[in-house]
Amino acid sequence: MKDCFILKVKGDSMIGAAIEDGDFVVIRKQGAANNKDIIAVDLEGRATLKRLSIDKNDIILIPENDKYSPISLKNREALVLGVVIGVIKYVA
Repeated sequence: MKDCFILKVKGDSMIGAAIEDGDFVVIRKQGAANNKDIIAVDLEGRATLKRLSIDKNDIILIPENDKYSPISLKNREALVLGVVIGVIKYVA
């Protein structure tokens, strides 16, 4: 899997997309993404995994758990690390 990397998921912000704490996500490296993609983002020095929402006024990172608020990228430093292409489930 050229140009891919794996991240271990911490937290429950993406449970609505069946991505749970302890799972591993396969990320295809790319610096851009499409609306509604689930992406890995370096947000002000910290990696996060969220669904991308693009409209004419803003770019927003949407968690897949109602406990968490969307994150506007207006006036924030963010770098798209890549797009999720697979999930490896953690089984205890």
